Amino acid sequence: MDTTLYKVVFEGQTHSDQHTEQVKQNFTDLFQAEPPQIERLFSGQPIIVRKNLRQQEARQYEEAITRAGAVCRILIQKPVYTATVLDTLQEIPPWETEQPDAPTTIDAFSSKGRLGRAHFITYTSLCVLLAAVLSSTAWVLTTGATPVIPKGAAIITTISACLLAILASIPLQIRRLHDLGHTGWLSLISLTPLTNIPFLCYIALRPGNRGATPYGNTTEPPSMVVNLLAIVLPLLFVIASVLTLMANFSDVQTWLQQAFGLLAPPPQ
Repeated sequence: MDTTLYKVVFEGQTHSDQHTEQVKQNFTDLFQAEPPQIERLFSGQPIIVRKNLRQQEARQYEEAITRAGAVCRILIQKPVYTATVLDTLQEIPPWETEQPDAPTTIDAFSSKGRLGRAHFITYTSLCVLLAAVLSSTAWVLTTGATPVIPKGAAIITTISACLLAILASIPLQIRRLHDLGHTGWLSLISLTPLTNIPFLCYIALRPGNRGATPYGNTTEPPSMVVNLLAIVLPLLFVIASVLTLMANFSDVQTWLQQAFGLLAPPPQ
C-alpha cells in the first residue's frame, strides 16, 4: 500500500486569462474563508493549502484550484499518514507559510528520482558520442600502411564501447520513466529489437508529469546549455549519419544486397 503523502502549495499565481480579483472571489466561494485569509493566499509567499493528502486527494484540490483560475503545486511529504477523516474543500484549510521542497537535483547516472526530457536527451547523446569516438578512433588506428592495432582489437573496442553506452543509458531511462509516472523496469524494452527505437522516442519526447509523484518532486529546470545540447547533439548525429551513408553508399548497397540475398548473379 502506497503511504506517500502530498501537500498542495499555492504561491498566488493565477492563469493569464483570469483577473486576480475574480480569482480571489472564486477562492472565497471555494474555501468559505474570510477576506484576510484570502489576501494572505495572494501575498506571493508559498502557502500550504492542504497537507497529509493521498495523491488522488491532492489532484482533486489541484483541479478545484485550477477551475478557480489559479495555479498550484503538489509536493511530496513524509510517508506517514495520520489523518482519520478526509478533509473537504468546504473546510477552512490550516494554511501555513512554508518553503516548498526543493526540486530534485540532477545526478546524471543515478537510477533514483526523476529526469526531464532535456537532461535525458543530452546525457544519452553524450553516451552515444563517447561510444562513437572510441569506436572511430579504434578503426582509424587499423588503417594505413602500418596499422597500430589489429582489426580484432577495433572490433572488441567497438563492442565494448556500445555495451558501456547501453549500460550508462539504463539509469537515465529508469529516471526518465519515473518522470513519466512509469516503473523503471520498462527500460528493458530498450534492449529488444524493433520496439527499442519507438520506446526511446516516446520517453525522450513525451513531457513529464507535473508536480510530485511517488518517484519524487519535479526536477530542477534545465540550463540554457543543456537545452541547447539537447537540440544540437541529435541534429549532429542525424547529419553525420546521412553524410556517412552518402560517402559509403556503394558499400552500404552491397552490404544490403548481400544481407537480404539481393546480390545480382555474376555475368556469364
